[in-house]
Amino acid sequence: MIKLLRHELTKKACYSKCEDIVSNLQDAGCNEETIERCLEYLLADKKSSILQCLYDHRKMLVQQLHHKQKQLDCLDFLIYKLEKCHDRKEDKI
Repeated sequence: MIKLLRHELTKKACYSKCEDIVSNLQDAGCNEETIERCLEYLLADKKSSILQCLYDHRKMLVQQLHHKQKQLDCLDFLIYKLEKCHDRKEDKI
């Protein structure tokens, strides 16, 4: 499907721009479905639809980032507690 969309965009003389967009979307972690949707919006000149799609993907990435940050915070707390416990045992020796 992406190849077909690229072909259609080539007709509009947007091929190099399309390749840059696909590459950027892949680097941003977009799946094939999201990339296809963005290319379809590009082909249809639906700027607001592309932007909404990108904002939705960004929101998902931020949610994942917050989830990972919470996991790091939990791990840091456990490390802190274990080190503090270990230090108390060494003080008693």
